[in-house]
Parts: sequence; C-alpha cells; structure tokens
Amino acid sequence: QQQMGIARVQAPKQTNPLSCLASDAGLVTIELWVRVELVPETMCVYSHGDVGKGGEVFLEVLPGAYGVVWKGGCRTPQGNMITTLSLLGQDCIGVWAHVALVFTGSRYCLYYNGQLATQSPPHDPAKPLPMVRNPAGRWCIARSFIGCLCDVRIWRLARSGTDIHRDMSRVLLGKEVGLVAYYPMNEGAGNRLYDRSLNQNHIMIKMAAQAIPTWIEYTLPIARTKADGSGDAAEA
Repeated sequence: QQQMGIARVQAPKQTNPLSCLASDAGLVTIELWVRVELVPETMCVYSHGDVGKGGEVFLEVLPGAYGVVWKGGCRTPQGNMITTLSLLGQDCIGVWAHVALVFTGSRYCLYYNGQLATQSPPHDPAKPLPMVRNPAGRWCIARSFIGCLCDVRIWRLARSGTDIHRDMSRVLLGKEVGLVAYYPMNEGAGNRLYDRSLNQNHIMIKMAAQAIPTWIEYTLPIARTKADGSGDAAEA
C-alpha cells in the first residue's frame, strides 16, 4: 500500500472542510497514522481554525528532553485547553504510531496506539470553556512536518476510546456518522489527496519551489475492504 512521504498539505478554498466541522459543542476527533523522522522544532501535524477567528484546534510534535512531545488541544480568545504526552525517542522516532486527539465537550484527550495516554486538566467552571464551535481561517495537514502520514480521519464528534481502538486498524466505509473527511493517502503519485468520505473534501499538496511530494511503500496493520464495503471495514 503506497502512502505519502514528506510533504506539506493544505486544503484549497473550494474544498475547505471547515464548514463541515461547525458544532455547538465544538466536538471533534482527529485520527492519523504517523511516522516522525526528525523533530528540530515545533512542527504542526494538523490544525484547523485560527486563534484570531474564534479559535484553533491543533496537533503538534516538538522536541522533548529525551525524545519528543505530542501536544494537542485548542487555542482561543477565551483561553487555551491543551494536553501533552512525552515519549522517549527510541519509542517514537522512525516508527509508525496511531495518534488521536478528541475533544469530549469538556476536555481534550490524546490517544497513542489506541490507548488513552493523557488528557487536559479539568476545566475551571468559573471561567469560560475554551472551544472552537465554528472554525474559520486555515485548515492544513503536515505544515512544516518532517516524516510520513497516512489514513487521516476527521470527525465532528467525540469518538470513544473503544471506537478508536477498534477502528484504528480497519478501513472505513466512508459513510460513518460524523465523518467529515477521510484520507487513506494511497494514491501513490501526484499532488492530490482524495477524501473517501461522503463530503468529498479533496485537497492539493502544496510544496515550495514546485517540488513534488515523495510517496513511499510500506505496510500498516490496516485491514483491507472490498469496494462494496464488505470484509473487515469498520461498522457504519
């Protein structure tokens, strides 16, 4: 199965999925398979929205004392809600891992390889709850990121740990409730990524100096499914 190598990805305006992410409770789940190769500085793996336009949901990786730190949550005019996970370099550099960021409506949770790893501190009820209800501005995957990505899934709901663990190694049907965008990233060539959800939020890979993205071949523990949706696909 061919997947995307080092690249910078942004959504063109005509297919920006931000409108699909509008939610009164700001619920969201971001899932992806990632292989970090180098972390010279803070690198954005995923983000949508803008702090100056209501808030930003983000997932970043940055250098740690003995390895790397995953950092996810939201930054808003009302304040920030962030959770972090520190990992040893030998456990996370050059190896594939499944990472998921979930906003439950009251806190952000970070899952690593299907297990709840960390969550943001309980919110102080005396203060406004930071959340991103109607994201606006930018939307991007792998901005300044050095490594490989595949199987990016964006949901307008808070997925449970059971759902994340069950489906992280299964191909989705594309019609699951709450699925905003689904990028298997198995095109194998070119600079276009196709959204396999019903929303069809296809995106272009934008790189500097007319460079082309690098595609690599590898094997992940993701079960295949037939075109009719039968087999080992996740339940709708």
